[in-house]
Amino acid sequence: MTHPIHEAQLDAYLDGELEPADAHALESHLGHCPECTRFLDARLALRSAIKARVPRLQAPPPLVEHVRNQMRPRRPVPRVVWRSLALAASLAVVAFGGWRFGFQRGVGATLADEVLTPDSSRFWPVEGYAEGINPPSYDKQFVRDWLEQVLVDGKPWDKRAPAPPLPAAVVDATVARYREALDRLMAPD
Repeated sequence: MTHPIHEAQLDAYLDGELEPADAHALESHLGHCPECTRFLDARLALRSAIKARVPRLQAPPPLVEHVRNQMRPRRPVPRVVWRSLALAASLAVVAFGGWRFGFQRGVGATLADEVLTPDSSRFWPVEGYAEGINPPSYDKQFVRDWLEQVLVDGKPWDKRAPAPPLPAAVVDATVARYREALDRLMAPD
């Protein structure tokens, strides 16, 4: 996009993560900006296509019961243990959470999109992993790779809204990756 509204702001808006005043300002902007409106519509269409193909799943009752049992305290835990666990959890969030920063002249660094969320692109099937290569991952990188190679009017897409429509095969392959990740995570040990 070619102006101050960033993709991350539109994604945060769709996720309901903007403060009310910021959401209102963005809605006002959308009222007169066809570029952002097309971008937002494309994002909504992609989300709808993926949601339509991903089944709603519930955890099996034995898993729910197992988790509940594991959460029940067995004996009092000393305060020093809790503090150590809190420190370890904090370090894990910093190490594995997604932290993205934007830099703006006159403003400096701004903390942006995906704060403290896991970055699924760090999870690969072990069979495809090898040092020094970028193995296929369980995230939206498959869609990004397709967008990098797609031609629009005989030229590479210039990354301006609207995005080229995703073929059903790309959506299906993306959904299959998420399903495979889910199956692997939910498989019994």
